[in-house]
Order: sequence, then structure tokens, then C-alpha cells
Amino acid sequence: MAVATVPLVKDEGTFRYFLEGLDRQFADIGYARTRLEYAQRMGEPFDPGERARLDAAADALYTAENHEVIRRWGSEVDDPFLRRWATLLDQDFTVARLEQTPALRQLVHTIGDRYRDWRPMLDGQVLAYTEQTRIMRHELDRSRRQRAWSALTPLGEELAAITREMFSLRNELARVEGFDTYADMRLKYSGIDRGWLMDRVAQMEETTAPTYTDYLTEQADKYGIQDAQPWDIQFLFDQDPWPDPAYFPADKMIPNLFACAEALGEDTQHMNIRVFWYDSPYGGQCMNYGPNDVRILTNRGDGMIYYHTAYHEYGHAIHSWYNRVPYTMQRESSMFSEGMAQFMALFVHYPSWLRKTGVPEEVISTYRNTRKLPWMYRHRRIIADVAAELATWDDPGHDFDESYGQSTARYLGVGYQPRPFAATPRWTSPMRMHSYFIADLIAAQTHAYLRREFAPVFGSNDALAHVRRHYWSTGNSSPWLERVEACTGEPLTYHYLGLEMTEPLPEA
Repeated sequence: MAVATVPLVKDEGTFRYFLEGLDRQFADIGYARTRLEYAQRMGEPFDPGERARLDAAADALYTAENHEVIRRWGSEVDDPFLRRWATLLDQDFTVARLEQTPALRQLVHTIGDRYRDWRPMLDGQVLAYTEQTRIMRHELDRSRRQRAWSALTPLGEELAAITREMFSLRNELARVEGFDTYADMRLKYSGIDRGWLMDRVAQMEETTAPTYTDYLTEQADKYGIQDAQPWDIQFLFDQDPWPDPAYFPADKMIPNLFACAEALGEDTQHMNIRVFWYDSPYGGQCMNYGPNDVRILTNRGDGMIYYHTAYHEYGHAIHSWYNRVPYTMQRESSMFSEGMAQFMALFVHYPSWLRKTGVPEEVISTYRNTRKLPWMYRHRRIIADVAAELATWDDPGHDFDESYGQSTARYLGVGYQPRPFAATPRWTSPMRMHSYFIADLIAAQTHAYLRREFAPVFGSNDALAHVRRHYWSTGNSSPWLERVEACTGEPLTYHYLGLEMTEPLPEA
């Protein structure tokens, strides 16, 4: 693999040439990393030395010399596209050169490998993640739910010390860049800060509190639970609101997904986006295997929740497919990237699409009113994770199982139980959990605009053409909050998500 050398950059033209050369090499490394990860996840043959070679190739690009060229010339060129590109690369280099520190890299690899290879056990048997999800959602035996919830404890205990070390080291390195914590650095580079985020969290809490509390009490009474615990909450909120899983069989998931995209005007036959089954603790994953090869990994199961995950990953895939700017400008804030995924995921829930796929009218009528209930749980569960993660960045030395239990008790309204923080398979990719909450704000506001301007959405390509123009094809050529405002005609607000939490689900 080629190694970039620092050219004699003397004007805007040679600076562009320099950026294009870097970009081609970063693309080669990025796609190679994806192919390696795909092989590892899918059990295909792979060269165990490939990761070290790719790390070395990235190190040869993420040099102080290259970083200095980017910083210097990014502030001198007149072309706004080049200035934006340089700004993004400056941030990327700052984070990457921090992450490529040998000690931190080793910690991340060790934890990530353990997550990938480890599986929980229940009653002496390996517990598939899809089965664990089924138990937490539908198992009437409360003690079995508790055992399934506790199945993650051994991994949490095993990884506690190394996870603490990873958080501490990231903080130390971020302070060198002038930030109080690694979390504050990542939030700034994403275009927001803690105040902005927590203001919207407070709106979510206020909007959902009355209905959430009443429904939790009602469900606990219905199932004879006097003291709801963490292993009860998903069962209580997911047991009743969803349509019968029989309407969403696993063997029809992929055809249903592509049929929806085609109903929105997409030519799926000419898009190399493919779906593969994989037992994932995340639910699913979108992988850019190459510039014209996008692969979705998703859990196989009956029910709308599995369809939602597949649609979500397809949102990532279609965003990637149309994103044809330079590779290093395709990298988005995780909030915006997840917003594009949730934009697509919302279509599976709309009455107009449910009707097209054969769900009976009486089921749709009921679901229009009940869909908000598990969504309230979803948002509160996400924020419980966010609060626990922020507490750990603020003090990696504290008892993070205790704080995770406290945030879970607060936001989900359940009894306090220490929760195995280190068993959550997301901390190796830090400061992402809030993205899933903000993503719903982006998706809700975008859908509200499309319903006003392009109804009916199904059967016409006008809605997706609008989204393609403002969101997908531009890459990260302007700040994501500006793109949301350009697409929807107003700044991002909690208002539209709040409506989805208080009113019947609208037609699309």
C-alpha cells in the first residue's frame, strides 16, 4: 500500500492535489479495514497480520507533517470546498493521531476482539443475541428474564479494568488538545456541546413523563410486578404495543425492505446493496465493502423490531450509495449518519406502508396509538446510556456499574441495580449513543416536512429526490445542522419528535 509523502504545496492547486492523494490512500485503507472486519464477523478466511499492516499504513498518513500542511493551507485557500475539506481533515487527524497511540490502540483492539468473540450463557447454554432480545421482550418467566439480563455480568467483570484504562487514556490524550474530557472534544467536533444535547434530553423527559409513568404503572399492575426492575422494563413496554410478529416474518424481511425502497422511487436492481444475516449484539451493521459494494448485516427474526433494524441499516446503505464526494468528506457526524438511518427506518412504521404490506386495518389503527410507547422507552434507554457514559468521562475512577444502575433507574423508572457498564459493546466507539436520540429528531423533522410538501410520499420519487439533494449527495460539505435546516426549512427542534410521542402515528 502506498505511503503519502509531503509534497511542496505552494498554492491552492497543489493543495488540492495533496488532499486528493491523501484521500485515495485513506479510501484504500478504509475499504480494506471493512473487508477484514467483514471476514472476521462472517467466519471467512482472513490474514491475522492484515490489521497491523493497515494500522501501519494509517500511521504513515496521520503524520505531524501532513497535519501541519492541512492546518496551514486550510486557512489560506479561497475555495470554500477546500476549506471545509481541510477543516474536517484537521479534526480527523486530531482524533486519529490520538487514537493511534500504541497503548490506546492495543486497548481498543483487545476489548473489540473480546466483544466480537464472546457470547453470553444462560442456564449452561450459549445465548444467541436474538434469543436474549426475545427473552427480554416476551418471556413471561420473570426469573428467566433476570438471568438473561445478568448473563452480561461476567463480561462486565472481565473487562472492567481495561475499560477504565481505555477511558482514562482517552481523557489524558484529549487534555493535551485543550479539552476537559474526550467527550467534550468529540461533541465539539460534531457541532454541538453538552448544553445543547441535555436541553433536548430535558424536553424528552418532560414530554414523555406523564404517559411513560402511567403506562409503566399500568403494565406492571397487569403482569403482577410490584417493583419493576431493569430486566422487566423492556418486557413491559414491548410486550403489548407492537403488531403480531406473524405480520413480519423473517423470510419476507429482505423483499419487504426492497419493495419499500422501490415504492419510494429507488431502482434497487441497479444498486449493489445486499443484506446478510448475522447474530449481532448491535442488531445490525452497514459496511462499505467498496465504493460500489455496500453490505448490511442484520439479525434474523420475526417481528417489526427486526424489520426496523434492517430498514435502519438500509438507511445507512442508501446514504453511502449516493455519497460520492471524496472519501474523507463522506465521514459524517454520527448524529447525522444515524439520522439518515432512522429516516429510512421510519417508513416501516407508517400506516400507509403497513397497509401496502398486508397488515389488517384494525391492527394498523391500534398501532397508530401504541407505537409511541416503546419509542418512549427507546429514548429513555438511550439517555440512560448517555448519562452513564458522560459520568465515566467526567471521572473514569468512579464505580461505573453503580452510576450505570443509577442512570437506568432514573430514566427508565425502575429499581436500582448495579449494571455491568463494561459489558456494553459500544464504548470502543465512544460518544455515539446520543446520536441515536438526535437521529430521531432529524428523522421526525424530515418526515414532517416531506409529508407537508410531497404527500403522498409512496409512489413518487420527489420526496427522496429532495432528501438526496440536501442530505445524501452532498457528503459532509457543510455542517449537518445547516443541512437539516436547508432540507426542512427550519432549525432542528424537538417539536416534531414530541408530536410523535403525543399524537397518533401519521400517514406517510
